[in-house]
Amino acid sequence: MSCYIVSDATIDVLVYAARHDAKYMGIQHLHGYELHGLSPWMDADKLGHKLKVQNYASYEHRYPDHRKTQPEEITYVYSEPKHEPTRGDVYGCARCYDYQACETDGYESSDISQWIDTLVAAVASKEFEANYGGITWGMNSDGTPNML
Repeated sequence: MSCYIVSDATIDVLVYAARHDAKYMGIQHLHGYELHGLSPWMDADKLGHKLKVQNYASYEHRYPDHRKTQPEEITYVYSEPKHEPTRGDVYGCARCYDYQACETDGYESSDISQWIDTLVAAVASKEFEANYGGITWGMNSDGTPNML
C-alpha cells in the first residue's frame, strides 16, 4: 500500500464539512459538542492542522527513511473550498484522507479515525437517502422495508 500527503484542498473540504455539519452529516446541534474529541466548531486552522499532522505521521510510519517532521513544522491555514463541496466530494475526500492517514499504530481507535468514520457513514447515508428516497431501517413483518 502506498501513502502520500494529501493536499491542503482535501483537508479544506473535511474542515468545511465539519463546520457545516447539519448539511453533510444530518446532525443539527453539534455546537460545542466534541465528536470523538474533534470539535467541528474548533478553530478551522487547528482542526486542519490536527488532520495534517496525522497524515504526516502515517506517511513517515510507512516510509521510515523519510525525515521525521515535527508537528510545529507542519503548516496549515484553512481556505474556503473553491466551490461548495457536494456530499460526494466530502465522502471521497474523507475516504482518501482515511486511506492516507491510517498507517500509524492505534489509528483505528484514534479520535481522528472515529471522526472520519462518522463523517463517511453520515455522508453516505444522506447521499443514499437523497438518491434513493430513504434508508431501509429493518424489514416489516410483511417483508416490506421499514423506511426512515
